[in-house]
Amino acid sequence: MAITPLDLSQLPGSGIEGFLERNGYRNLRDYFLRTGKGLDQFLKEHGLKDVINKLERDIASEALSNLPLQSSQKEILDERNKHQKRILDYIKEKLRENEDDLSSLSWLAEFYEHTDNTKKAKSIYNRISTLYPGNARALVQLGRLYKEEGELEKAEQSLRIAGRIEPHRGAYDLLELYLIQGKHHEADSLAKQLLPTDHFAFIHIGQTYFNAARYETALPLLERTFEEMSKPQYQSDHSTQSSDLRPLIIAHYECENNTTVKKLMKKARQSSRKEDMVLVDVMNLLDKVSLVR
Repeated sequence: MAITPLDLSQLPGSGIEGFLERNGYRNLRDYFLRTGKGLDQFLKEHGLKDVINKLERDIASEALSNLPLQSSQKEILDERNKHQKRILDYIKEKLRENEDDLSSLSWLAEFYEHTDNTKKAKSIYNRISTLYPGNARALVQLGRLYKEEGELEKAEQSLRIAGRIEPHRGAYDLLELYLIQGKHHEADSLAKQLLPTDHFAFIHIGQTYFNAARYETALPLLERTFEEMSKPQYQSDHSTQSSDLRPLIIAHYECENNTTVKKLMKKARQSSRKEDMVLVDVMNLLDKVSLVR
């Protein structure tokens, strides 16, 4: 079936990032936190949601509508594979027009990422980095893929180069990588550099230290995060969210602040909905050591 040509510069990667950079936002996370808007609202406002959805509708609607209701898993997977092939054919058609087109190459790399073809995705990102040595985004994506595959030295190299091209680009990924590698001095130094650059840097840094089990370092940042996120403008229902309390409770528990743990657990039980299961694992853990009951 024929696919209506799309302007690939409108798709995520170049279009969204270009808008953010032109308007002073470092990334989508920064945009969401500073404006209070969500991804759907962002895409809709900037005319991107329909563009992104159009190709998916075009390649899927006819084939899926012809599938019997009782289709087997194999039949559904076969159709999915056909759709992915159509997308890939479309991208390659654009690349035949200009084999070095940045938007098309970026979309191809993302396609391989999303279809779990990491080897090809890395190859394309490396090609982008060669053709466009000032493209920090490709280096960050490359660094993330290297990290996922355990190639930590290559990941660090890519992320450090990206940061030299654009200060702080990929910095949170590099912070996480340093902690994974046990390079705590480098991690702490980078965290100190990041804190003044972004009003909400403490949120991501605190979570990163928490994930790395650096609880004492994470604790003041998690406290600040909970205080900030408890403000009315960040609360859809103006109540404490258990998802905000969870890392804070665990960090206090790991730091043996038992009195604080009891207070936070009481607050969690009072504010959480009965059907909310986010804190169940924490509650079970603490109940076992008789900290709560």
